[in-house]
Amino acid sequence: MRCVQLDSISWPGGPRAPDATADPQRSMGDQADSNHEFTPAEHVNHHWNCSASAPREAHPLDPGVEIPEGFLNSLRWMKECADFEGWAVAQVHRWQRIARQLEPARAKWRSELASDVAAVLPPEYHGPLHREMLAAAGHQDLNLCSDIEKGFPVAGVLPDTLQFQSIPAGSMPRLDELDRSLQVAVERREAILKALLSRPRREPGTEEVRRQTFEEASAGKMAGPWEVFLNDRGEIESTVPLEDWLPTQRFPRVQQRPGTSYAVRPIDDCTASGLNPAAAVIEKMRVAGLPVFL
Repeated sequence: MRCVQLDSISWPGGPRAPDATADPQRSMGDQADSNHEFTPAEHVNHHWNCSASAPREAHPLDPGVEIPEGFLNSLRWMKECADFEGWAVAQVHRWQRIARQLEPARAKWRSELASDVAAVLPPEYHGPLHREMLAAAGHQDLNLCSDIEKGFPVAGVLPDTLQFQSIPAGSMPRLDELDRSLQVAVERREAILKALLSRPRREPGTEEVRRQTFEEASAGKMAGPWEVFLNDRGEIESTVPLEDWLPTQRFPRVQQRPGTSYAVRPIDDCTASGLNPAAAVIEKMRVAGLPVFL
């Protein structure tokens, strides 16, 4: 109890030092219990205003919730527009007209996509129109369309989406370190493949994940399927048409709770394959403390 993090709730009166006269034979749990002068209910009531359904004090890291001005303008317009429904329909027609005008640009943009990117992008996706709509909406990250065009990198430094808190540059790994991690993973590929093929996993949901995977491939969401197997001499035979690729095991996780989109969720073990250590993000999601959630 000597150190209380900023994202935790301290006991009333602040952290208490351990009792110097405590019996050394007693457990740490017993000593901690002797320092708690408040019951759990009293602790909650001290920090939570039940009648107002709100915390009694602001969280030290919470800057306050501010609604973006763009949202406020949209709400004001919905309230003040004499014929909002008609205005909204007119906007749809306007963007349909712009889409037709940008059709030559869309065809050129589509023809210049890399084959692996074009194979997974929905055929109706309109890159130039997406960029125009993001700009009209005042979205900060117009590079999103470029990221989509490149297929999103799976190694190296992943782009900043401008939606979360940036990580200090000094704490980021160097690009050559990430490249080396990827190279190490590629060099381990044969050993990983032999281990996977010699000891295949058979667990609940395996056949369902196999069905989902073939369904995704048939829908154009991934390339393949290709053959990878061990021949009679214990050597790897592969028809994968890529030189630098990482075998990544996909395994099932049966979902026990209702309302999930998958009865069996497919999980790709990108840590074991070595892909995750070869990537780093330059932003992180801010996780608030208990008072903010309450």
